[in-house]
Amino acid sequence: MLIARMEGQGTLETVARMRQVFNCEAFRQTEARQALEELELAFAEIATNAVRHASRKPTEMDVQLHLEGGRFRVEFRDDGSPFSGFERAWTTCGIGPMDPMAEGGRGLWLVRQSTDDLAYDCRHGNLWTFTRSLGAHGRPAILVIEDDDATRGLYIALLSKIAEVSAAGSLAEARAIIADSQFDLIVADYNLGDGDVATLLDTVPDLNTPVIFITADDSGAARETGLRHGIHSVMQKPVRPLELRARASEAIAAHRGHTVRAVRQLTGEVEPMIAALEPLSLTGCRVVARGASASAGGGDTFLDLGRQTLACGSRQRLVLADCAGHGMPARLQSAMLGGLLSGQKREQWRGPDQCLDDLSEAMLSHPAVGKVVATVIVIDVVGRGVLELASGGHPSPLLLASDGAAPFMLEGNLPGLTPECNARPRVLRLKPGERLFVATDGLAPASSATLEGMPDAVATALLRSCAMPLDAAANTIEAAARLAFGSRPADDWTFALFEAD
Repeated sequence: MLIARMEGQGTLETVARMRQVFNCEAFRQTEARQALEELELAFAEIATNAVRHASRKPTEMDVQLHLEGGRFRVEFRDDGSPFSGFERAWTTCGIGPMDPMAEGGRGLWLVRQSTDDLAYDCRHGNLWTFTRSLGAHGRPAILVIEDDDATRGLYIALLSKIAEVSAAGSLAEARAIIADSQFDLIVADYNLGDGDVATLLDTVPDLNTPVIFITADDSGAARETGLRHGIHSVMQKPVRPLELRARASEAIAAHRGHTVRAVRQLTGEVEPMIAALEPLSLTGCRVVARGASASAGGGDTFLDLGRQTLACGSRQRLVLADCAGHGMPARLQSAMLGGLLSGQKREQWRGPDQCLDDLSEAMLSHPAVGKVVATVIVIDVVGRGVLELASGGHPSPLLLASDGAAPFMLEGNLPGLTPECNARPRVLRLKPGERLFVATDGLAPASSATLEGMPDAVATALLRSCAMPLDAAANTIEAAARLAFGSRPADDWTFALFEAD
């Protein structure tokens, strides 16, 4: 889906104006904002250097921002001279002809850090295409609270090597930032112009973030206050830069380790939520599903939401979702997502695309669900072998037959980014001998939009299974997947098979 486009003359003023493309107010989710900020940095680096350093300056430029399922894609075009040394520079992350002072002075290294992939084509002008996925990167976030400008700048530069850093110059500014953001660590000067940091901790009692006090007080008062508030540590001024960075890394690691242990204790006995482990006979269709969970995962879920019966016919709704687990445990995300889906009133059901739109709007309306990142596919069984499908950023399923497998392409964006997923629903009429294979990307880690990136053994088992009864087919695919990915895979995987009854 095209989100925004801007074109103009090949000038630095145009580059500055084009950066507005990445400030789309519709995307309020933290992961979306982070991805857009990183893409904006990459765009600014590439476009600025196209204007400043091309031997033949560009006269026209064009930038487009697209949303494709669970990722953003940027296309930037200019008609200047080509970057002849790109392949070598990109391979070595060398700066080459890139401006060593642009956007922090890191050239192509910054572009590489800010994108998932980049393609450059100079056959018809210069075309740069680069992407960033949502919910997959998540560097730690640190808030620095320091009222001295020079010291604050030093802390930011130092800690930016290990995390994304925000900064506040006062307690009032820090309160406002904390109200809208979550952090993995707070590094604060103890005494500030408008009070001491202990006041902040008293007024935000539910703050579940480690804190490092930095103080020039040698009386022990800051240390005593810090211990009373349960902070991570107190550092005496003058601070040694490497020690501060080491303490910050230690605090983040300790806090995340505690969180992981708590989550494992809470969810260790919870199995993935998968309906239809035994073949399920619906009106006009049979379904079976299988899955496996990563040791710290459990974000996949396959739900049977029940049946809507109307005078004009019935609609049985099944949903396969894959929660990324970024920002909160995947199993908790899965439970929250399942709750929102189950809460949709059955008598008001419409098509699967409307289900995704309702889910997306609900996610935006509930702050507690704001950090859920999930791909979702909705399958409505509406007749004998007749399915209505819509995807919210989920890999397109495969249509299986005796002569092979082919993608059944679906388009739509992740729920929770905008009030509408812009999913394009499709109807599938399964013929005798055909099956629909729906799965999460844990089975196809080398793929994104489709499921064609599966390991060879799984793909072979999938084709062999077409001649087997439904339950035996699921067992064959499951055995191949467990052999390929192990008993505790790196990522959760879940699949479902549909055939006409």
